[in-house]
Amino acid sequence: MADKAQLFEAVGEYLKEKNWRYEYNEDKTMIRSAVKVMCKLQTVRILIAFGETEFAVFAIPNINADENTRDSVMEYITKINLGMRNGNFLLNPANGEVRYRTYVNARGMDEISKEVIEEAILVPAMMLDRYGNGLAALMMGYSSPDAEIENAHKPKGNPS
Repeated sequence: MADKAQLFEAVGEYLKEKNWRYEYNEDKTMIRSAVKVMCKLQTVRILIAFGETEFAVFAIPNINADENTRDSVMEYITKINLGMRNGNFLLNPANGEVRYRTYVNARGMDEISKEVIEEAILVPAMMLDRYGNGLAALMMGYSSPDAEIENAHKPKGNPS
C-alpha cells in the first residue's frame, strides 16, 4: 500500500524527471516549488503536503486580496468552483490568501501512477493560468467577478 514515504518518493521522482527545482522539509512531509504561469500573476508557489496515505497540492499566488477586495474575490472563486471537476479555489478570510488545491487519496493503492501525480501537480497551475488575470484584476479592484468569469471563459485568441 502507498504510504507517505512512497508518495514522497514518487512525487520527487516525477519532479526530477521534469527538471523542477524544489526543496523539502527535514521530515519529508512537504515539498515547495514555484512555477511560471501565463497570466498577470507571473509566478505561483507550489506546495505539496503529504499525509499518511494522501497528498494535496496547492498553487498560491504571491499576492493576497486585501480587506476591500475579499468579498469580490470570494464571489469570483465561489462561482468558478461550481464548475470544477478536480480541485477547488480556497480563500483564507483572515489574510486574503487564495489557493487552488487538488487532493490525491492513495489509500488502498499499491503504487501511484505518474499520470495521477502529473495531474495533481499541473491542474492547480493551469487553473491559475486560466483564472489568474481575473484574480489579479479583482485584487486590484479593477473589475467585477461576473466580468472576470466571462473573460476567463472566452476562447484563447479571441480578442472580443
